[in-house]
Amino acid sequence: MHKKRCDARESILDVPRTQGFVAWRLIATLATFLLHSVLHAQVAVDINRPRSPFDCLLPIGVQWYGSEQRCLAYMCAGQNVYNEYVFDGQNRRRKNPCFGQSPTELRDPGGDR
Repeated sequence: MHKKRCDARESILDVPRTQGFVAWRLIATLATFLLHSVLHAQVAVDINRPRSPFDCLLPIGVQWYGSEQRCLAYMCAGQNVYNEYVFDGQNRRRKNPCFGQSPTELRDPGGDR
């Protein structure tokens, strides 16, 4: 029985497949599928999470944290709490949702349950 050899002009698919090759290819395919499923599931969970303190004023912030105060307590940690107005990425002046929060005494997010 003559086995065909693979050279630079031929495709690797022209070489006869052994059981080991098929098994490793199956394992690699399953691993890729599982990894894709895990990564896709993580992304799908975090899509609707508030991304900035401005989102706390929207229904998404209340749905995620349970109340506007809890959302602001979490999202304003380490943010600018001194200026009443701030400029956003498009250079628009907006009211700072973190204004008036204490910079040293952050509210306990679970305190108003």
